[in-house]
Amino acid sequence: RARRPEHLTNIGIEYSKDRLSISSNIRLVKNLIDGGVKLDNYEILDISARFHVSEQLTIHIRAENLFDAKYQDTLAFFTPREAAYVGVRMNF
Repeated sequence: RARRPEHLTNIGIEYSKDRLSISSNIRLVKNLIDGGVKLDNYEILDISARFHVSEQLTIHIRAENLFDAKYQDTLAFFTPREAAYVGVRMNF
């Protein structure tokens, strides 16, 4: 199976209280082979939070690859390193 790891695990958890939601996800990849080459195993941690300021306004923040894992899903194509995002949603 090209580009499909032998072992793939995703574990997610979410906590919500009142207007705040926090979630995290860890992805574990083991024994990924691409083009006959075994790629390094890796673990990725992502976290996000959402706060409902009002019924019309929500603020989002997200951090991906929090521990800056250097990994490849495809041979010779590295994936993004750590990244942070902030957003606002306004409903009219």
